Amino acid sequence: MELKTLSNTDLFERWRRELLFKYRTERPRKEACRVIGLFEKFLGGYPPSADLAKQYLSQFADRSQNTLAGYYAQLAMFMKWYGDPIDDCRVSPTEEMPELVDSRDLDKIEEAIRNRKTHKKLIQRDILLVRTLQNTGVRRAEAANLHVGDLDFAGRTLVVRDGKGRKDRAIPLLDDLNKGLQTYCATKQRDDLVFGLKDVSVSGFVSVWARKAGVPHIHAHSYRHFFGTQLARKGASARAIMMLMGHKNMQTSQRYIDLVAGDLRSAIDRLTEPQPEPGATGVAAPSCKPLFEEVSMACQRHVQRQLDQLLYPPRHKFCWELQEGEPPSTERLIDGLPEGLITAINRSY
Repeated sequence: MELKTLSNTDLFERWRRELLFKYRTERPRKEACRVIGLFEKFLGGYPPSADLAKQYLSQFADRSQNTLAGYYAQLAMFMKWYGDPIDDCRVSPTEEMPELVDSRDLDKIEEAIRNRKTHKKLIQRDILLVRTLQNTGVRRAEAANLHVGDLDFAGRTLVVRDGKGRKDRAIPLLDDLNKGLQTYCATKQRDDLVFGLKDVSVSGFVSVWARKAGVPHIHAHSYRHFFGTQLARKGASARAIMMLMGHKNMQTSQRYIDLVAGDLRSAIDRLTEPQPEPGATGVAAPSCKPLFEEVSMACQRHVQRQLDQLLYPPRHKFCWELQEGEPPSTERLIDGLPEGLITAINRSY
């Protein structure tokens, strides 16, 4: 059936059914339905169009760039499906650097959990949850959807099923975390959830304990940033970070490396190094000239040796060719030089 012949009620209901296939987890699907529901209300019975879609987006001009980009993404997806895409504008999220998280703040949260006064039976689960977030970098929804069958204790591996972008990935586990999870899951079935929480509950759990520990700025995603930063500090490549964290592209992973890059720190540290004036203390200012002259002289000597071998040794092929007294041409001499040497000479000019 042609979509443009449907009433708005039928049209938007069909789109909501489409979202069931586009989003496998509840939270992003509910957010998509919320945004598209506001658009349906904004239309007030008028058929959708690209111009009306842009007018709808203009209402949120005072929101953050990332919020506006999220609204645009939902609306652009709907309008493309409808057959009237928004082609003349685009709203992209900001490329923010990852959050720097102090490991001491995460230690405070774990200590607060360990010293809880009530529901002490949950201490083991709660500590394993924050350690899993910290040492695997899984998203909160991925932690909530983790089943016992997704843990390979023999291979010390955690498998994320149907993660963001509907992608699976495997994450190696540290020995202590692997043993802790194995002990905790010993009485559970393969289909049981490991932590028994929804994704919003994971967020609320971290927020509550962060406030109790006196570090209210820490949230569930902070653990993911900490994991990525630690990988970069230990020398992991952008590709390794991308595979472990489930990033869509390597550019996102590269930001963690850029955040902790040692060469950036070295460059800033040089600003505080004293720069002696030439001859001020009997020490000449550093110069590349002596090194350049030394390299230049070495190249000249090498070229001269090559030319001598070409002209004088009687066994050289050019000497046999010149036996009749024919003067050597420059072109014939150059033809006999090694290709690498010719390239080096050309670069020197």
